[in-house]
Amino acid sequence: MNNIKELDNHYFRADRTLECYLLTNSEGTQKIIYIYNREGLYFKVFLSIAGVIDYFINDKDDGIYTEYDDEDELDNFLETVDLKLINCTATPSRHAGQ
Repeated sequence: MNNIKELDNHYFRADRTLECYLLTNSEGTQKIIYIYNREGLYFKVFLSIAGVIDYFINDKDDGIYTEYDDEDELDNFLETVDLKLINCTATPSRHAGQ
């Protein structure tokens, strides 16, 4: 199970936030991820700040690693995602429920 630590939270509006988390597994592998939370209903997970910038500035969704419309599913992803796998992922892809 991964340890989850919130590093930062930016409010665009009351119902839209960009959250930055540090995930750490039991072996000490760490990964910073970014989550765009829209209305508390839709969650887009990014593995890099470049992916976030492309999404907001260039209207590209290539940097979205996965998406959820359920907070429990998102929490499960954060707790169980294999950090070694996503640290080695050169090209983002959408793996819901990984």
